[in-house]
Amino acid sequence: MDNIAVVPASMLPLTDALKEKVNTLPKGGVFLCYANENSRQKKILERVEETFREQGHAVKSMSVGEVYKTIPNA
Repeated sequence: MDNIAVVPASMLPLTDALKEKVNTLPKGGVFLCYANENSRQKKILERVEETFREQGHAVKSMSVGEVYKTIPNA
C-alpha cells in the first residue's frame, strides 16, 4: 500500500507540495490535514489518526496553516 493523504479540497492546487510531504512518510504512512477554523473536522481527523496508529501506521497531522508555512513561496 502506498501512503494515504486526507486533505481539504482547497489544498488540491498544492498537489506537488502535498506529494512531497506524503512521500516523506514511511511506506503505508498517513498524512492528515485539517482547517484550523473547523474544530469538528479536526476532532474527526483526531479519531481517524488514532485508528490508523492503532493499526500500526505512521501518521503525520498538520493544519492547513502549518502546511502553507512550510511551502516555499506560498
